[in-house]
Amino acid sequence: MADGVQALDDEAVSAMLKGTERLSKLVDQLLQLSAFESGAISIDRQRIDVRDVVDEAIAEVRPCNPSVRIVTEVPSGLTGFADQERIHEVLTNLLTNAVRHSPPGAEVTVHGSAAPGGVRIEVSDQGRGIPAQDLDKIFDRFYRLTVAPAVTPVGAGPVGAAPGGADSGGAGLGLAIARSIISLHGGSIRALPGVPVGCRIVFDLPS
Repeated sequence: MADGVQALDDEAVSAMLKGTERLSKLVDQLLQLSAFESGAISIDRQRIDVRDVVDEAIAEVRPCNPSVRIVTEVPSGLTGFADQERIHEVLTNLLTNAVRHSPPGAEVTVHGSAAPGGVRIEVSDQGRGIPAQDLDKIFDRFYRLTVAPAVTPVGAGPVGAAPGGADSGGAGLGLAIARSIISLHGGSIRALPGVPVGCRIVFDLPS
């Protein structure tokens, strides 16, 4: 546009804005991940209502793909000891990956339960899933599947593409940040095959 090759019209401005927003998000994620890894970020752990945090995350993510049904399986009264804002961030990341890559009519489920020494939360989908050899790699920064699965559900990473993979438009940092947050809580996060199909991402938070 500066050289007069392309006209400065609404379409061009919209494309520039989207590109700028993507770059801004990437920079924010890189700075956040660097802060986690350097120990510059601390967490404010308090007693939280797990159902409330899950419901807030679902309300934020649902507009991404209204055709996908998000089911909550978290009992009322289930509490955990965690930084509410950070766990909200983890949940929105997992749910966004799931619903954005789910075909119409698919179902994403958030399950919460008490676990030995804490709380367990699982986000699952009905997609094709993530290849077994990639399950341990999806939390690495910039990791993306070399071959995206066909579109028929993957969840906590895609339902049809890997979390943060090529089809997601992401840079492969969201799950790395999620792992850093859970690690700061002294917990663990992992990806598992769905039953009978799809993907499950499970994280544990100690009391």
